[in-house]
Amino acid sequence: MKYIANLNTLCFKIVLRNEAVLGFTNCDQDIEIDDIVYQKNSVRNISKIVKTSDLADEEVSLDIKLPHHLLDVLDVMDEVYDGSTCSLFSIQLESTSIKYKVNKILYCGTVQNITLSEEWSTVEIASLKEFLRKASTDAYSTTCRASFCDSLCGKDKDLYTVKDIRVEGIERNNRIRCTSIRRRFDALCEENAKIDSIQYRILLHYGNITFRRMILSKEMRFTVQIIAFREPTEGLCTIELAQRIPSFITQSDTFDLMVGCNKIIHMCQTIYQNRLNFRGEPQLPNY
Repeated sequence: MKYIANLNTLCFKIVLRNEAVLGFTNCDQDIEIDDIVYQKNSVRNISKIVKTSDLADEEVSLDIKLPHHLLDVLDVMDEVYDGSTCSLFSIQLESTSIKYKVNKILYCGTVQNITLSEEWSTVEIASLKEFLRKASTDAYSTTCRASFCDSLCGKDKDLYTVKDIRVEGIERNNRIRCTSIRRRFDALCEENAKIDSIQYRILLHYGNITFRRMILSKEMRFTVQIIAFREPTEGLCTIELAQRIPSFITQSDTFDLMVGCNKIIHMCQTIYQNRLNFRGEPQLPNY
């Protein structure tokens, strides 16, 4: 049985994480290979990519265009396609019948993002080498990928938050003066968070404050990072913020203050006793 290579006809296959397979081709008729139907005229840009790109380079990334109507909009929004494996290949045609098989795999990668449009949507693909590099970087990051008190971190936000602190004064548009933080935070540490109250100054440097204000019968929230905490005298402290304080915040308004984390294993383990949830470089439990 003799096959003739057809280098101008290319097929693009996506294998979803649920193992469903989608097939696309630039051919003017449907192509069936290994019980997978590749829909005709359903992919663009791949011929140009093959002619202009060195697909042997394992680091190259591709943008391929697929018809909007062949992609489920809800699945795109739910990121069903993200992380799916895909391959681009040329085909061979049997000389005596209309039967196709894979000729040469030109590229393998993973779907990173899909940008929808009215006619042709763009599928952004990263090479497998790039995908593995990113996965390795995430797995061996020296800093935690979680945000303090989110679902990955697992800590209870309320245990580390002092609520309804009154603004005693505003300086330079990004500094707040208040008097009640130390007393209230000491009580919080002692009763709930189990943190040494002496450490709270360090933790505040990684924390944030949230203003709440009713505007047109709707509660508006504004959260900003703390960059400096000063307590020059007993009972008086100044909080310097990373952003300008909104104009609608005035003296006598209140805010919530939550301490933070520097995302390093030492703080996670020694202060928050949360090593098992550290989302950075692999940590062996009880090691």
